[in-house]
Amino acid sequence: MPTNDTLEDSSKDVNWSSGRASDWLFANRSNWTRGLLMLVFFIVFWLIKFLVGFIALFQFGSLLFTGSPNRPLQVFGESLAFFSQDIVAYLTCASERVPFPFTEWPRRGEENEGDRID
Repeated sequence: MPTNDTLEDSSKDVNWSSGRASDWLFANRSNWTRGLLMLVFFIVFWLIKFLVGFIALFQFGSLLFTGSPNRPLQVFGESLAFFSQDIVAYLTCASERVPFPFTEWPRRGEENEGDRID
């Protein structure tokens, strides 16, 4: 059983003398919430890979047949890249900012540096 010396300050209210594992396991419910969100965003990130593949194929076809990429897909692809960046930052705990739909959809020129953890 862990000692109070090895735990973070957020779990000081846990009654260690009770000997119940649930006291230790559920000491910080926000970590469990973040864990659930991380699982959801991991799946979303996995799905984005396929979406990027479809966009890339469509853009290549557009280049072949029209000589230029599809502008609306370019804009969407750019915002999808920013969204992917937000997801990776959240999954790696580099940011506390929960990605879309909990915040606005990222757009060109938005700087999220204020949300990064140093």
